[in-house]
Amino acid sequence: MKGKLLTIFAMLASSAAVQAQDSKPTLASLDPAKIPQMIVNNPGAPAVNKAKAKLIDDPNVTGGKALRVEVAAKSEHAWDSNVTSALKKPVQKGDTLLLVTWAKLVQGENGVTTVTLPWNSLGTTVAPWSPVFGSSADIGPEWKQIEISGKADKDYKPSDLSISFQLGNAKQTVDFGPILLLDLGQNP
Repeated sequence: MKGKLLTIFAMLASSAAVQAQDSKPTLASLDPAKIPQMIVNNPGAPAVNKAKAKLIDDPNVTGGKALRVEVAAKSEHAWDSNVTSALKKPVQKGDTLLLVTWAKLVQGENGVTTVTLPWNSLGTTVAPWSPVFGSSADIGPEWKQIEISGKADKDYKPSDLSISFQLGNAKQTVDFGPILLLDLGQNP
């Protein structure tokens, strides 16, 4: 099993879709053998809120499984429907964090072929729900790797933070691959 995981992480790190930007750390720049120790969430156990979800086979995404999320209607707020992933390890102030996932639009409202995921982030789990970092991402009918990085502004316990991808901005069906949050430490 460990060999299979290392192979999967090697495929993740060597993904041709990843481009280095502004010398920020990227999945492609990391040592595949070290990636498993950097993961601070459970990539295979996301939660889906106010949408239908099911696991599907897809040989075109890393790991061969995708989470299909069907949002029945546009919500009042984009955050009303979301995919989240809890942390299982603490994060220290000053740590560089890298959020990575793969996503594609299966069906857009009124036949659109590209959509914007309005806010993809690492943020606090209680009011005032402050983001540590985040950004939007555009996706279409082909798998797209999304990478967002930032630094922890203070020490956090695992229960203090959660990853979130907001989907309530439209009626849509979106597939997600593995969702990873990597802690690259103080000096990546």
